[in-house]
Amino acid sequence: MMRQYRRRGSCPGPVPLRKLVAVVFAVACMVGPTMAWTWDAASVRFVAPTQNNVDSGTVVTPSAVVRNLGDSTASFPVLFSITPDYLDTVDVVDLSPGDSVTVTFTDWTALQRGTTTAACSTALVADESTANDRISRDFSVRVRDVGVDQILAPVGIINLGLTVTPQAKVTNYGTSRASFWATFRIGDSYVDSSYVFRLSAGDSGVVEFADWTPDSLGTYAVSCTAAYSDDIVPANDLAQDSCTVQIVPEDAGVMRVVAPTGLVDSGAVFAPQAMVRNFGSNPISFPVIFTVGTYADTQQVTDLASLDSLLVTFADWTAEPLGMLTTRCSTALTGDPIPSNDEASDSVNVFIRNTDVGAVLFTAPADTVDSGAVVPVRAWVRNFGLAMQSFPVMARIGTTWYADTVQIDSLAAGDSVEVTFADYTVPFRGSITARCSTLLAGDQVVANNRALKTIFRRVTDVAATRIVGPVGSVDSGIVVPVEAMVRNRGNTPASFFALFTIGTTLVDIALVSDLGPLDSALVAFGDWMASPTGTFTTQCSTAMFGDQVPSNNAVYDSVQVVALGISGPDPLDGVPRTVTLSGSGPAAGRVAIQYGLPRSAVIRLEVFDACGRRVRVLASGISEPGYHDAAWNCTDEHGRVVAEGAYFVRLIADDVVLTSKVVKTE
Repeated sequence: MMRQYRRRGSCPGPVPLRKLVAVVFAVACMVGPTMAWTWDAASVRFVAPTQNNVDSGTVVTPSAVVRNLGDSTASFPVLFSITPDYLDTVDVVDLSPGDSVTVTFTDWTALQRGTTTAACSTALVADESTANDRISRDFSVRVRDVGVDQILAPVGIINLGLTVTPQAKVTNYGTSRASFWATFRIGDSYVDSSYVFRLSAGDSGVVEFADWTPDSLGTYAVSCTAAYSDDIVPANDLAQDSCTVQIVPEDAGVMRVVAPTGLVDSGAVFAPQAMVRNFGSNPISFPVIFTVGTYADTQQVTDLASLDSLLVTFADWTAEPLGMLTTRCSTALTGDPIPSNDEASDSVNVFIRNTDVGAVLFTAPADTVDSGAVVPVRAWVRNFGLAMQSFPVMARIGTTWYADTVQIDSLAAGDSVEVTFADYTVPFRGSITARCSTLLAGDQVVANNRALKTIFRRVTDVAATRIVGPVGSVDSGIVVPVEAMVRNRGNTPASFFALFTIGTTLVDIALVSDLGPLDSALVAFGDWMASPTGTFTTQCSTAMFGDQVPSNNAVYDSVQVVALGISGPDPLDGVPRTVTLSGSGPAAGRVAIQYGLPRSAVIRLEVFDACGRRVRVLASGISEPGYHDAAWNCTDEHGRVVAEGAYFVRLIADDVVLTSKVVKTE
């Protein structure tokens, strides 16, 4: 349509005629919102990508359905974007009123991982209803990648004829559980495979294979390979190392000193202990010597089998003299070919423990507690000293959330007591550290004054966040996909049911399994045949035992089923195409307000003064499609009549915000 314009002041017609034209134009502006749009292009639904998961590296051809909802043939560009860096535009030419078309864009390769967003938008220049121009959906780019990190055994020097269990460390570097085969090779003669079952994303594990007994000397190549279908990073599927087979028939060594170590009381009696091992291929017998200060004792180890370990206990030692002493254990195998492992040492501090109290352990709270719960706090403390003691004990959880102190009176030497503190109200979520500390002045051993434990504050909460389809208007008799977004708002993996209802009919129930903390998922329900005609409320809800926040379990929208060939709801039928708001008055101290909704929405209707201060909330909550009447009696929240002047009525309907001005006079 061609329109001609004149510059202001160039029309020489008579004044009454110009006034008549102005009146007609003003009336047309007021009536216009109740008439059908001449220009309206809308994005209807996605064709691709449609899956909840798209494998990284996959080539996808984005496409979407757009529709001309106006009453004139239209040409317009359509934009398709995928975060973070894909954008393409295709021109739709001469689309007839009421017609739809599937628009196909240039290919997109899924290279990133995790949740991403696709959006499709129409960009008709003269579009009179922009609310339906854009649709968006979230989906996940799935990475399939497992790798072999390290050969754990056999590596280094291996004794000829000694049996070894081959081991390798593997990791799932992908975004979902993975099951795969791992194959281990040693030289040219050994090969074995093990199946790794459902290794969680980000987790590592040690894979063991069939035992191997080397039967010849030499150096062998060792490798482990992971075989995972559709692995997108094959470079990390292989780990390599080597081992050398030698004859080491006899080799005795000390692994570590077990006791005494640390602080010990002067005069206390201990049995020194150390762990020794036969590192050779033959059974061996050998003496073992233990020394501490002026103390020395020797024990004989007899016929210790190849690669076996033994805890050796020596004659009792009386803790003396005072001070720091070196503890040392050594083997004395005649002709030992590897002397570097024959000795191990540690230290012990001998002192007189007159004054010493300490925290032993927490008995409450449990390791895992639910956020918002009220739980007891208890811990054991002990008097390790030689005299009765009175002292304060403090429990602290986190750095600022909880602290309590209890006085312990007259705790006898050697006795223990369980201390009960004030209850703890579990806030928020995640891991937090609990500390119990004894506060005895002059305590000789401060190392045992504190007991620690980690508490995990669990949040169990799943939510329905958005209905993806069906929304808007659909033709009667067609089969449409039913989809909704759900989210695990908790901090532990969650499995739960999602239910979808259209009108009073339950369409389908779907099981969502092992949804990670704070992750979202697109749930695909069974398809729905659009019938009968009319406007229906759509609802997606989640159902999980122990959900701590039931208020977010449901999300609502609406769909209108229209007779085939009708492009959308007509305002004359009582349902507007877009959100509307109008206000008039006041008349007799009352402002009449009307708002319209094209679909069910969560709304909030408020009145503000000229300074932006809220005066009154008129309505809030879920409102059905259609036109709705509201009224303001020119009073504030406390029932007081407001002063004369300008006021603003604001409507928030989902993500749409409209404002209308009204003036109060006397």
